[in-house]
Formats: sequence, C-alpha cells, structure tokens
Amino acid sequence: MNIESIYQAQKTFFETNTTLDYHFRKAMLKRLYQGIIRYREKLVSALRNDLSKGETEAILTEIWIVLSEIKFHQKHLQKWMKPKRVKTPLVLKPGKSYQIAQPLGVNLILSPWNYPLHLALMPLVGAISSGGTAVIKPSSQTAESAKVLQEMIRELFEPQYVTVVIGNHDVADELLNQPFDHIFFTGSTALGKKIAAIGAKNLTKVTLELGGKSPAIIHNVTRIDKIAQRLLFGKIINAGQTCVAPDYVICHKSMLKSTVNALNYYLKEMLGENPCDNEDYPRIISKKHFDRLTRYLENANILGGGTYNRKTLKISPTFILLEDINAPIMQEEIFGPILPIITYQDEEEIFEIIKRHPNPLALYVFSENKFFNNRIISGIKSGGVSVNDTISHLVNHHLPFGGIFSSGMGSYHGYQSFLTFSHFKSVYEKHPRMELKIKYPPYSERTKKIIKRFFLK
Repeated sequence: MNIESIYQAQKTFFETNTTLDYHFRKAMLKRLYQGIIRYREKLVSALRNDLSKGETEAILTEIWIVLSEIKFHQKHLQKWMKPKRVKTPLVLKPGKSYQIAQPLGVNLILSPWNYPLHLALMPLVGAISSGGTAVIKPSSQTAESAKVLQEMIRELFEPQYVTVVIGNHDVADELLNQPFDHIFFTGSTALGKKIAAIGAKNLTKVTLELGGKSPAIIHNVTRIDKIAQRLLFGKIINAGQTCVAPDYVICHKSMLKSTVNALNYYLKEMLGENPCDNEDYPRIISKKHFDRLTRYLENANILGGGTYNRKTLKISPTFILLEDINAPIMQEEIFGPILPIITYQDEEEIFEIIKRHPNPLALYVFSENKFFNNRIISGIKSGGVSVNDTISHLVNHHLPFGGIFSSGMGSYHGYQSFLTFSHFKSVYEKHPRMELKIKYPPYSERTKKIIKRFFLK
C-alpha cells in the first residue's frame, strides 16, 4: 500500500464516524495497553539493540510512562467527552451555550530516535482518546524499535485506523505531502520550522515538541548532595539524549567545589568507576553524534568523567568548567552526557546567560530561597519548570508538557493530549419559540433608550 492509499484509507474510515463512539475509544485504549504488556520483552530488547538501554531504564522511561498515560485516559475519557456547559449572557437568553470536543481527524505522528517508543505511543494515546486515526512514522535511526513497533501496531489495529510506516527521509517527505488534519512532530528546532511551513500550506494544525538548551541554576542549597544526585540523574538518563536533559549548569561561585565533588561522588555511585563499561548505560545513537560530542572535550577543563569508547559509542557523563559562554558547546543543544558548568556572582548574570539561549523546553532551579525561585520562574520564559529536581514535571498527568517559541508549539500529556488532538466546537442553542424582540429593527425611541440604558453601562 502506498502512502497516498494509506492516507485515503484512514480518511475514509474516519468519515464512517466509528471512532466517535466512547466505547470504541475505550476498547482501543485497552487494546493498546494489553499489547504493550504482551510485547514488553520485545520492546525492551529492541531498545537495548538500538540504544543499549538497560531494562529498568527502558521500562521506566519508555513503557511504564505510556501505560500510566493510557490508564489516566481510560479513567477520565467519559468525563472529557461530555459537552461542557458554559454561561449564557442575558442578551442571548432564552438559550444555552456549551462546547463539544470533536476529533481533528487523521493524524500524522513523526517520532524521533531518542525515545522511539515513548514519543511514538504517548501522542497515539491522545489520538485514540480524542477519536482520531493515526499514521506513525518512527525514526529510521532506531530500526529495531521501529520494526517491533510496527509489528505490535499491525497486530493490534487495522491499518485504516492506526498504522506504522517505516522508511527514510523520502518516506517522511511523502507523508508530509498528504493533507493530514494534524501533524504531531517531536524533534529538532530546525526540522520543526520545516514541518510548520509544510503544515501552513494546507492550514493543517501542527504540534511541535522541540528542545533547546535547558539550564539548571544552583543558587542556595544546604544539601548539595541531594541536588547533585537529582541533577545527575536528569543528565545520565538515555546518556543525556533527552530533550529536557539539563543542558548546562549556572552555579554560584561559592558552591562550585561542593557541587563538583558531589557530582563526581554520585557518578561513581550510579554508574561505577568506568561508566562506559556499564552495560545498562545507554550509548550515543551514531558515530556522527559521538564525534560531535567528543570534539567538545578537546582542550576542555574537565572536572569529572571525560572517558569514552568509540567502539561502543559510549561517553561517560562529563563535567567541564566553562569560562567562555560563546564556546562551540553553547551554540547548540548538546544532546549528550556532557555538562558544562558556568559560574556566577550576581543574580543578574543568570538572566544575561539565559537570554543568549531563550525559551528552553525545561528550566531547573535549585534553591531554598522562595523569593529567588519565584523570580526565576516568572522572569524566564520556558516550556516547564522543576524546582529542586529535574525531569519530574513530565510525569504528572495534570501538568501539560510542551515548549514555547523555539522549543515548541502546543502541548500534550493527560487531558492536554485530549485537547491537542481535538477541536472544541462552540455551540449556542436558541429557544425555538421565545424571543427577545428588542434587537430587531425598526428601533422606536423607547427601544433606543432601553438599548442605551442596558448596553452602554
């Protein structure tokens, strides 16, 4: 079946209105949940082959998080689908007003290589619960995961409802030539701009989950050991190949030594003497990215880590002291296990540094000073924030996840996923017989006085 036929088949199926039924959506969510459980071992094995992910990390970051999302949608779907009554102003009475959620239709989900299951299936949950259909195009760089994903989806769903299309950039381009009702893209900012331009041609709704340089600010903490542990955890997950990984640290000069000591201590605690020998520590996706990352280490002031193995494509989490904020490592998202540390004395320096890389997808602030925390949260634009932790805000179903400007457009997770894949139609119903005749011409002098009295207050 060619790409155009896949799109047309889904369009035709969607127009049967089969997906509008609550019981159908609930059954499909259940089917997806059961399918993931059944394919768990195959999925974990594929992730190890593609990225050298350990079983525990694969379960927590790729499988459990999706299962948890499905259960949340199952629990709340019926409530979300009910019409939402809103107030009707006096001028529109007698009548009633409400909103109804309608699916956007046929969705294209373009997922990346860094979380090949999580970032394909999380949007799919939203597409299913909203009543849409979906074509998923996984990254060709994680071939094993894409293959197992395709096998699982093929077993669970008819292709006119949900299907996985495997291929290179040419296949993605062909998919983007189809007039999908919604494009959901996760990837780089550069590609996000191209996707947005393509969507604009058909006036297609586009959701972009991008990235950016997410800073971690260390200001005033008494338990630096806890802070270092949480900061490091956010960086070592998937070897730093995470869109919300702490990209760089802005640390008060007085806390630099204690921070570095604590980071090195927990590096050994978590990954051993040589992280590159740890079988459960993920590898870098390709030689190209490996070479890009190791170039950052040339002539760097390394404070910890710094080892790597080109044969296995593994790089130890590495901490470097950065004195030149214009260095090459600060010109793009690192997307790897290297953590530059920039020191500051005055709080205003923090804002000046972040202004050079505005609108990060995530912002991390480590401080026990509530006034400082609130100043950072309100004064810096970002997709989301975790205070005294990293990444955790993604796990809360009640918090939408998404970026702002260069780090993304739109959001999802939990109820927000249902909203993202739906159109909320506004409906006003006038009473069929009763009428407020004052609005109709001709307007008598008495009518004019009444209108002025009530409408010009």
